[in-house]
Amino acid sequence: MLRGRVLAASAALGCLTGGALLCGLLVGEWPLTAGEVLRLLREGPGGASGDPAASVLWSIRLPRTAAAFASGAVLAGAGVLFQAALRNPLAEPYTLGVASGGAFGAACAILLGLSATAPAAFAGSLGALGLVWLLGRRGDATRMVLAGVVVGSLLGAALTLLKALAGEKVAAIVLWLLGSFSGATWSQAALAAAGAGVCALVGLASWRELDILASGTQARALGVDEGRVRLRLLVGGSLGTSLVVSQFGVVGFVGLVGPHLLRFCVGPGHRALLPLSLLGGGALLVLADAGARCLEELPVGVLTALLGGPLFCLILWRRP
Repeated sequence: MLRGRVLAASAALGCLTGGALLCGLLVGEWPLTAGEVLRLLREGPGGASGDPAASVLWSIRLPRTAAAFASGAVLAGAGVLFQAALRNPLAEPYTLGVASGGAFGAACAILLGLSATAPAAFAGSLGALGLVWLLGRRGDATRMVLAGVVVGSLLGAALTLLKALAGEKVAAIVLWLLGSFSGATWSQAALAAAGAGVCALVGLASWRELDILASGTQARALGVDEGRVRLRLLVGGSLGTSLVVSQFGVVGFVGLVGPHLLRFCVGPGHRALLPLSLLGGGALLVLADAGARCLEELPVGVLTALLGGPLFCLILWRRP
């Protein structure tokens, strides 16, 4: 029964992902048809020299779509890892302060006029994780979540202060905070893909421990060092998230929406849930980015917040 549900969900998600990727290549200021896209893909990057449609596809649409897909996979994968490690359905990079740490680091770099925005965001994300771990490691999983909320709130207040002091640079900070894949390059997409690889490797190597932690069973009685496994999961998810945040800004709630929708379809078993969440998160963010392009190039973080915010409220309402 469960195996059939997983196979059906995998087939449906595969079709959805294919459609989302095609949609990401078609939509934009320069519209392309499906026939043009397939022809240009067959010809390769050097097959249509001088063709503006080829330039749009290979230099703009493909790297942007690849970056959005890889970033969505990272954020959804990190959400799965965090929710299992902390036994809390509301845990994800955005709610644990990891994304806010990256935003704070990037805002500091912009305010100081530094060109190293990405390294500053990367350092900020890992710094936020370190602070959350120091505050929450001596208690249970709920203490860790509360530590994330506190750190996120402090960083949010610090960001507000930076924006008040930024003067003419406030627009650049606000735009970065909302998240966008506009101008994404192949190198940025490769970094996001590396983050997805980190989440996948950490999760798939620990899927049994993920099941034990998420079930609420006494892990030590089953031979699992809960503290060590939790640290590994949090570091892996945060490392992947920091790679995305450092390149594209804060994109919230993908780690909340994707895993919960798929958990409803395939159940809580992480051997199937994690890879499907990577795929589903990627498809979700590609569709959100395509939707943002249809609406006068809105920041993609706006659409994901509009989608994820109500789901967050629903989960909180239904949680005993």
